[in-house]
This record gives sequence, structure tokens and C-alpha cells, in this order.
Amino acid sequence: MPDGFGAGGRFRFLDGKDLTMARKPNYKFERMERDRAKAAKKAARAEAKAQKAEARKAGEQETPTTEE
Repeated sequence: MPDGFGAGGRFRFLDGKDLTMARKPNYKFERMERDRAKAAKKAARAEAKAQKAEARKAGEQETPTTEE
């Protein structure tokens, strides 16, 4: 092979490091992953909020109210 090329036909710098091609973006997959993470975070927040409201209601029911 001519100078500057390494194994597999990849361009090789003078210091021996390989230069590989940039990855091809998959916009649809990346967007689905972002949406999935967003939905999971939103569901976790809703669950925490529901648990907090349930605990607050349970706490109100246990504490007797005294009217003066």
C-alpha cells in the first residue's frame, strides 16, 4: 500500500493514529430515544406526585381535627 495508509485502507497519520469516518446520524432513532427518556421522566414525576398526595391525604385522615 502507498505511504499514509494503514490496515484496511484507513488513512493513517504520521503519528500512527487512524482516521475513521464520522458516524452516520440516525435522527429518527435519536428522537425516539429522547422521547422515551422524556416520557419515563414524566411518568416518574407523576408517580412521585401521586404518592406525595396520597401520603398527605393519609396524614390528614389520621390527624383528628379539633374545633375550638
